[in-house]
Amino acid sequence: MKKSSAASILHFIISLLMISIIIVSAVSCSPATTDPINTISSSLSQSSVKANSSPAMSETPAPANTPSIEQWNAATTIVLKDAGLESINMDNFYWSPDAKFIIFMGYIKNKDNKFIMNVYLLRVSDKKLIKLIDGTIDNMTDYIVKPQWSGDGSLAVINFCSITRKKYFIYLYNTKQETLELIPVNGFFPSISPDKSKMVYFDKNYGLSLFEFSNRTGTVISGKIKGVYPIWFSDNKRILFSRKTGKNPLGLEETEIYDICIMDTRKPEGIRSLGFEGLPCELAWMVRNELAWTKTRHEDGDYFGVFDIASLKMIDLGKKNEKTYQMLKGELYYIQLDEIVSGGQYGYQLLDHNRKVIGAFAVGENNYNVRPFYALSLLPDKRLFYLQADTGNNKASLAVSYLNENRFVPLSVIDGSYIPIISEDGAGIAFISKEGDRLILIDPSKI
Repeated sequence: MKKSSAASILHFIISLLMISIIIVSAVSCSPATTDPINTISSSLSQSSVKANSSPAMSETPAPANTPSIEQWNAATTIVLKDAGLESINMDNFYWSPDAKFIIFMGYIKNKDNKFIMNVYLLRVSDKKLIKLIDGTIDNMTDYIVKPQWSGDGSLAVINFCSITRKKYFIYLYNTKQETLELIPVNGFFPSISPDKSKMVYFDKNYGLSLFEFSNRTGTVISGKIKGVYPIWFSDNKRILFSRKTGKNPLGLEETEIYDICIMDTRKPEGIRSLGFEGLPCELAWMVRNELAWTKTRHEDGDYFGVFDIASLKMIDLGKKNEKTYQMLKGELYYIQLDEIVSGGQYGYQLLDHNRKVIGAFAVGENNYNVRPFYALSLLPDKRLFYLQADTGNNKASLAVSYLNENRFVPLSVIDGSYIPIISEDGAGIAFISKEGDRLILIDPSKI
């Protein structure tokens, strides 16, 4: 993970202060609520992947009989106005870990033609849309923190932050009973324990607190331990989180340095720092107790890593302009774009968790600058589902490539203005239109 200098921290804080003035989220974890949308074509053409230095090659567009996304049997298009919504806020769109649900914020218009942004849940199996939380008029600064789920996917903890009301609500949604409960606490970053008996969260002063579902009571674990993004170990006792260290080299408000810690919620005095000081680090389990996915926001973008608990090593993934890694059946794989054939043909290399090359996927003979590629998902049978944009015609081909077979097959054609939102394990694949008024869901089992 990229190390943070004092200058980068200052720049980060100044950026946050400026963002808060122009109507966005008020805390570091929150995504901007205004949408500077980049199309697939423009965003991919600016990827950090090296440019092809070889002469321009013949283009291989999708065959004329390739079905459009509306005709493809693996895709379902949802027109949001048919469901009573105007559009989706793409910065508040989250897949559940099992890819069976999506929680997002969507815009509606009231009878006075004013926008309201509510929180919704979409059940992928039958495309049922459920409104969870009512927003307020002109609440464009409100947002949700990435929801935390129980291991079996039956419970979701939703942190709805209402800047207009100066409230930080925590809701518990039961997907089996389809019930929503407002938890009687005000705080940030709730995380539910694996046994679903309790949750930890940080109160409005960022003190670490615990809420027991059985007796409906909350207690402060420690007012001195402050931090963000707690996640539970499987023993239902320990948590991993990003802690404020109290160090502040610039002496300015909100410029504290964070580290990564392990703590037993019953014995807060035994907190243990694992190091990795820097900006606040978002954490999520890739393999519970073993590998944690990390994200740190810098002034030049988000940086990603994989933290190995046993070895206390951080595997630096850099800026994620591509799908550089994926969990598949409990194993970690890396997907790396490279020139793998002489003459400038591009393809993806597949590497195991030790970064040993397993094989390669051929994806085309086109100049990367003209027709950039984007890896979307490593399918269960280890085929690669990917996108090839046509920057000239604002179109994109969806295709699959076969491992070590030097073979790729176009499947569908999609408008180049659609933005892909893929779950971390690649099981959830969605595209949202530039205007946010259409949602396309892809069923990986039909690819």
